[in-house]
Amino acid sequence: MQLRYAPVVEPSDPRANVVFLEQLYHMVEDCAGIQAPAPLVVIENDGALVSPLDGLPRRGLYYAGPDLVLIDDSAWTFWSLKHETVHYLLHYALGNSDPDHTSSLFVTCVELPFAMP
Repeated sequence: MQLRYAPVVEPSDPRANVVFLEQLYHMVEDCAGIQAPAPLVVIENDGALVSPLDGLPRRGLYYAGPDLVLIDDSAWTFWSLKHETVHYLLHYALGNSDPDHTSSLFVTCVELPFAMP
């Protein structure tokens, strides 16, 4: 996984731990039953993400071509990473990232418990 994070994330923060984030990614992959190369993940400053569709603030965004996951630096970072990974995996496997969230994977795979490093 390629990871870029804003300077507000200290190296000791779990969000800066690429191995841990890769484990979360693989956990969602396994849950979804879809294997795909990990996308570029960028952790942005809290409040920096705005949807290009409706102009509303978001905690995470997924862009296809090239595959890019943007995550807000907030308490929801891990939830958002799992959520946006589901969008990415659905797009990779089906060619549709399911922007309407109709797939059961959004509940099944995003709500998986995990242990912090």
